[in-house]
Amino acid sequence: MSANDPLHHDSQRRAEGLATPFGLDPDLHVFAQPLPEPPSPLSPALMMSSNGTGMGHLMRLLAIAMRMPAQQAVSFMSLSGAADVIERTRYAWEHMSSYRPGFSGSAWERQLAARLRTALDQSGAGALIFDGAAPYRGLRMTAAEHPDVTSVWMRRGLWKEGLGGRHLRHSDAFDLIIEPGELDGRLSVPDGGAISVGPVTLVSHDQVLSRAEARQVLGLDPSRPTLLLSLGAGKINDTSSVARTLIDAIAETDWLVMVPSNPLAVGQAPDNVRTFRSLPMAHLMPAFDGAVAAAGYNSAYELLNARVPSLFLPNTATGIDDQTARAQMFADAGVGLIAQNDPTSALEGLQQLLDISVRTEMKRNLDSLNLQNGAAAAARLITEAVAR
Repeated sequence: MSANDPLHHDSQRRAEGLATPFGLDPDLHVFAQPLPEPPSPLSPALMMSSNGTGMGHLMRLLAIAMRMPAQQAVSFMSLSGAADVIERTRYAWEHMSSYRPGFSGSAWERQLAARLRTALDQSGAGALIFDGAAPYRGLRMTAAEHPDVTSVWMRRGLWKEGLGGRHLRHSDAFDLIIEPGELDGRLSVPDGGAISVGPVTLVSHDQVLSRAEARQVLGLDPSRPTLLLSLGAGKINDTSSVARTLIDAIAETDWLVMVPSNPLAVGQAPDNVRTFRSLPMAHLMPAFDGAVAAAGYNSAYELLNARVPSLFLPNTATGIDDQTARAQMFADAGVGLIAQNDPTSALEGLQQLLDISVRTEMKRNLDSLNLQNGAAAAARLITEAVAR
């Protein structure tokens, strides 16, 4: 295939930035944990992710794909602007632009349906797996036109109260609904027809690097306390921002702040800050002695997986995801702290996090967790549904 083909597979895997076999930008198949090969061949699977505001939908699907039987063909069609991360796998992929205000919604839905039909026909897929909060009409149209294709809705839980009802009414359009679970194991939509699995993450607890290995990859001083600051699109040079408030407070200590590289965080970083680029970075989390982060699904469970004491600042501007409920759940379990996403509250939370006795107690609680990555269970549910 050429780069212009509808399903593009880049056989020249990028090796830039590899500091270890896991490295800063690893070949993502180092995280693969495929299920045993089934007794009879499985038809291919087509994964589709919505755009969201980050990479969560895409990375959950990738986590599941890497745990499906090794010989099962998987391809991706994604609305995420980060879809090219799939180049570092053996999977074919295609990107389609998301709907934007000003476009004709019905025209976009028809285009989506046409692209999905083509992708299904070209891949010969027997399963169509969608991860997103809103099952698009074009997706439902395509599923209805292909009754021989098993349709799956991956539906992350913890929806804000009173939201999402208009999406739930489309549950009957799918043969299987899987809900990536939460720490307390509850279904956020008890009557929604979903099967819950454990928290789904690309990297399992046994796949993260040791503290020493992760620090070597990032070039960190083995003895200097280091904080991960990951608040999404926060501008570290905006002195009125939460991120800059925290950075200025930490400057009075011996802590180093590590900030994931962000195109919005332009300008010269303060002296106590280093930026880094890694996609994914879940395997590097043990490098950090603490973290201040939003409470988005993927990043929150990556921090729990790596047993990093963390202060969570929920993003209340999300559409459906209830980050406040997730952060409060962690706080109630003693495996995280919660503060409001404003300078005063965040600063108070940071002072707690920098207290070694607080981190020690939190680390003890984190070490007692027995979280099972739900990606393998989801992969098994999908393969069993396709085989029926």
